[in-house]
Amino acid sequence: MAAVTAWKIRAARLLLSLLPVSAFACGTIAAEATSSSPIPLEKGTRWVYEARVRWTPVSGSGQTGVQSNRLEWTSEVVDCIRGKSTRAAVVHAFPMDILGMDPVKPTGYTVLVETGNKLYSAPAKTARQASKLAKRFAANPERLAGQNELLLDLPLHADKRWGGDAETAARTDGWYCWRVETEKAQTLQVKGLPSADYHIIYTVAYRTNPDHQVLDIAPGVGLTHLEYEHHGAVFSEDVRLVELKRPILSPTTPPTPAR
Repeated sequence: MAAVTAWKIRAARLLLSLLPVSAFACGTIAAEATSSSPIPLEKGTRWVYEARVRWTPVSGSGQTGVQSNRLEWTSEVVDCIRGKSTRAAVVHAFPMDILGMDPVKPTGYTVLVETGNKLYSAPAKTARQASKLAKRFAANPERLAGQNELLLDLPLHADKRWGGDAETAARTDGWYCWRVETEKAQTLQVKGLPSADYHIIYTVAYRTNPDHQVLDIAPGVGLTHLEYEHHGAVFSEDVRLVELKRPILSPTTPPTPAR
């Protein structure tokens, strides 16, 4: 079984390496999988997510017992700004915003900034605030360090860790930091993707005593599955990608420049 899985991973990597390369908006290429960021950053990319959420009502809310609901929303890259060696994408309703103890679908904005081999994440309440942050970070990426969350440290591979501290580094269980737990090749049942194609999937987790977060990331597709679970009172989210809508890119449409 391990030999079969390894073969699938090698085959998926070979297919990604053979995809055509064309420069388009925001300095991206036709196959985003060959870019540094495994999450597509070109303007117009849309992901449709479905989530099953469960929560424990707060006292005085008039509700009793564990509650549950199903949510659906669309995340979208509404702008992408290019600096000299940086891309900053403004994403509306980024799926990671749902993770935590507030069972509502995301409505805010997130700025994803790719610089070097790192992908940072910065929250924003409004589109205007997000646009300002994106332009600032694209022009001066040195402002990112220490001020915003390091979402991904690239390239990804099994057992890679980041986001911890000196005490975390001494742990052998991989807790209290982001850790790539597995790397596998599998098909994705997502509208907009060929159902027979294999994709490399990285499972990245942040585990603590109070709770855990788990992300499945497919290069060129983005976040395909997210899970949050609180280990005390019931609060959980199970989020799955159901559709990917890629933009129609034109080489004559220049990216938004950083100012």
